Amino acid sequence: MRRVITLLVCLLPACELKNTLLRWVGHSIGDDVRIGPCVVFDVRRLDFGDRARMGTGNVLRGLDLVLLGENAIIGHWNWISASPAFRADGTDRGLLSLGANATIVSRHFIDCSGGVLVDEYALLAGLRSVFLTHQVDYNTCTMIASSITIGAYSIVNACNKIVPGAHIPARSITAMGAVILPGLETQGRLYGGVPARDLKPVEGQWFHRIDARIEV
Repeated sequence: MRRVITLLVCLLPACELKNTLLRWVGHSIGDDVRIGPCVVFDVRRLDFGDRARMGTGNVLRGLDLVLLGENAIIGHWNWISASPAFRADGTDRGLLSLGANATIVSRHFIDCSGGVLVDEYALLAGLRSVFLTHQVDYNTCTMIASSITIGAYSIVNACNKIVPGAHIPARSITAMGAVILPGLETQGRLYGGVPARDLKPVEGQWFHRIDARIEV
């Protein structure tokens, strides 16, 4: 019943009554949180910090925990899901975690079966990036899952493909269309290509900002 109520409440426009109803059924919703009309189906728990934002048209399905830090933002029309088969297999299974001031923009596909952890001030930019955290292990003929981690102050640009177990180091940028495999380690670099490789160092005001909002 709780999950049905969550589904129905999350379809409502953003308002304080919506936040109150979500708290009433056991979710943790901070102050000044805005959650647009979204489909939230079979999600065990929402934990949104103060001033967190989630826009219109997102689909969240099969997740164990959606954790947004203070000022974290999920934009519009993202598909975020997990396979329930992996939920009980570890602490990161079925988890989407955004640190304080982290942002997911719009129209991305994010599989959280193995967990997706986005550190503070990181940005999943552009559109149509695919994050996959589970796959077939052909050696053992089983499905396996590994988490994806995005380091602090990093930028993931449009149309990236991120595979299970990948890590984007802090203060790094991925080029448009990159395919990110496990093994990237050095911070402060531009990574690009198929598969992504270290192209050059990067530096700028982005990596020292204290505000989640971006000036136009």
